[in-house]
Formats: sequence, structure tokens, C-alpha cells
Amino acid sequence: MDKIGPNDVGLRDRVRFFHKMNSAGRQNPPIITCKTVHECDNFTIAVFFLPQGAVMPLHDNPGMTVFSKLLIGT
Repeated sequence: MDKIGPNDVGLRDRVRFFHKMNSAGRQNPPIITCKTVHECDNFTIAVFFLPQGAVMPLHDNPGMTVFSKLLIGT
């Protein structure tokens, strides 16, 4: 896990994911979204996109072991 970085999952330094404009020319409100990078019978690798100031509530993942790593941001 120590060697995984943004380029390994198809991300760049300047992610414009949260800066999309709507049809009225205004910025859409940022939302938390998820992209599956790899999925097989044994495990799934997913990347969560959290806009600045977002909070992912503490929750349970029954039957799962979860590893987390910050790829971009602070």
C-alpha cells in the first residue's frame, strides 16, 4: 500500500472532477462519489472522491476488511 499513488489508479495531480459546470453555467455542488478500479471474486479496489470539507460518516462494512489511503489532497 505504501507504493500506491494517484497514477496507479488513473488519477492526475489536478483532478477536475468537482469542477463540472451544469447547463446553466454554474458549478454543481460537490458530492462524494466512488469509482471501481478493480473487481474480482476475492477483492474490490475502489477510489472515493471527496470534495474539500466533505466527511464520510463512520460506518460498518460487515464481512469486509478495509484499507484506506489518501492519494491526493490533505
